[in-house]
Amino acid sequence: MPSDVQEELRAIAVQDVDFKPCFQARAALREAQLPVPRDNPGGVYALKVRPTWDKTISRTVELQSEQTLNDLHAAIQRSIHWDSDHLYSFFT
Repeated sequence: MPSDVQEELRAIAVQDVDFKPCFQARAALREAQLPVPRDNPGGVYALKVRPTWDKTISRTVELQSEQTLNDLHAAIQRSIHWDSDHLYSFFT
């Protein structure tokens, strides 16, 4: 893949405000086995989390963009003072 195309895809993957072009650019870079830039490098995401069975419980958890879903799980566990003794999953 020519370097100018690679640079254009990297720019779209990071800067495009629409999800579809960003997703497609990332997919093209992965398919070409090229590095895929991170979303919001150095940034922070704030997520409101709540269990599906009790809508009265909610917490806002902040994570750095470099952190993983496992880090999110640990942050949720700490915020609600739960033990990490069950499987977990995430849904949108």
